[in-house]
Amino acid sequence: MPIYFGSNFAREPFQFDSVGNDWEQESVTRPEGYPLYHYLQTKEGVGEVTVYSRNQAVSDNILSNSHTIELQKGQGILIAPNVPHSYHNKNISSGNSLPWKTEFATFTGTMAAAFREMFDEKEYRLIDENKGTDVSEAINKAVEDFKEHSSDTQMLSLDCYGIMLLLSDQSNHTHDNDDQSYVRFIKPVIDAIEES
Repeated sequence: MPIYFGSNFAREPFQFDSVGNDWEQESVTRPEGYPLYHYLQTKEGVGEVTVYSRNQAVSDNILSNSHTIELQKGQGILIAPNVPHSYHNKNISSGNSLPWKTEFATFTGTMAAAFREMFDEKEYRLIDENKGTDVSEAINKAVEDFKEHSSDTQMLSLDCYGIMLLLSDQSNHTHDNDDQSYVRFIKPVIDAIEES
């Protein structure tokens, strides 16, 4: 159950606040949401995530502005900062005692103010099992890099950026060099990677 926490806060453009895999997930309720972008993916078992509108507290009994999503193996969800949400092991609620194991990452860095635009300002984004395979490989690589090279902040920043790129859908688009978002956010990072 490895979990790693970033220790060099806001020194690199893209950083993990935390990253982990093979985590036996407990039930979580966040009425105020989480302060950073948070990605959660099922590795084993089945999870159930409920995302509430920012205008609705989790404690409200009126659930008309909520979305409940079942996360099967390989599926994930990226939740924006401060979006109220909760999640739990669906196996337990259906009377099954199988664990819900997850992979996850939370994101910070000097470019954090630009993350909302990078993720199209959505409250949450679902990741299917096809893209989930790529995200899982990237999270596993990041966990290994934390184990082996925890002081190499540039490598870890590139790992973080790679995962964020997968989650942003930017990896599926070609960009016009006049696209302001591309020029401002993506191109400088690609240039830095190519120079390395």
